Amino acid sequence: LMKSSERRKCAEVCRLWANVVSDPFQHLLEEFTISIHGHLCRMSLLAPLRLRVLRVLRVDACGEFDDNILKHLPSTIETLNLDEVPITDGGLCTFASRCDRLRELQLALVDIHGSGLVAISSTHCSSLELLDLWECYAVEKDCLVTSLSLLTSLRSLHLVDVCIDDSILSAIGNTCSSLQHLRLEPCESVTDDGLYKLSRNMRQLTELWLCTSEFASNHGVQTLLQANHSLGQISLEAFTSLTDELLFSLPLLCPKVTLLNLNRCGGAITDRGMQYVQKHCPLLKRIFSYGTGVTPELEEDGFFEGGPEAEITVVRSEER
Repeated sequence: LMKSSERRKCAEVCRLWANVVSDPFQHLLEEFTISIHGHLCRMSLLAPLRLRVLRVLRVDACGEFDDNILKHLPSTIETLNLDEVPITDGGLCTFASRCDRLRELQLALVDIHGSGLVAISSTHCSSLELLDLWECYAVEKDCLVTSLSLLTSLRSLHLVDVCIDDSILSAIGNTCSSLQHLRLEPCESVTDDGLYKLSRNMRQLTELWLCTSEFASNHGVQTLLQANHSLGQISLEAFTSLTDELLFSLPLLCPKVTLLNLNRCGGAITDRGMQYVQKHCPLLKRIFSYGTGVTPELEEDGFFEGGPEAEITVVRSEER
């Protein structure tokens, strides 16, 4: 039995839903968001809606999700965001066969193995611009490689807590030459060879967020940075093999850098490297240095000082 608070919430949802269903202009609705938890609402309630021009659908933490509901979605969907929804690969295959305009796909905490991703990549290879996979632990590496090898128009790619190794970086480097925003974490199996392959055709990155690697060295990172002079935000958190040598090369490789995250990179990142970056990177605003060899004395000696266009802040915390 539901608690009284849940019954009140359920009644509220039902009243709102009745208004939506009875709205004669519902067919003109372009964006729809469902943000609920547990059993208070079922996705099957979408079936009566005549959402003929729907472009954006977001579903957050829906306790019951029937893949068949995807058959009722219009072909106009451009953005699909499913967060903690029990969708299957079959459901994504159904969606891929119906909707040919998808530009953004965001999946978080969904239990898929990857065949649905391959179906979407095959159908939308020329249109998909954003792919976010967060904590999709069951995605198989081979399926992910196949999907990435098809997505030639990606501009933003976030892979967090999925299988990431050199083969994934190679697939990205071979195909995704239009990428501007890239986030990969953790990169525990990534080596310099993977970074070399990632930089192969990549020239347009403005944001790079990589996390956790003990195998990637200064040279591998430098190769990637050298190919992307327009980088503004660079995060190399927990890349424990990096040294001051990388910082000495940074002003030449990425003169437009505004944010640098070196949290947990270890003691080989020292005051000497930080002082060099401060002096030679005029646009740099923030450096994150928790867990490095940077000393508190450096801050006390005026490291916060800079010109009017180069006020640098050293942040010694886990925050990014």
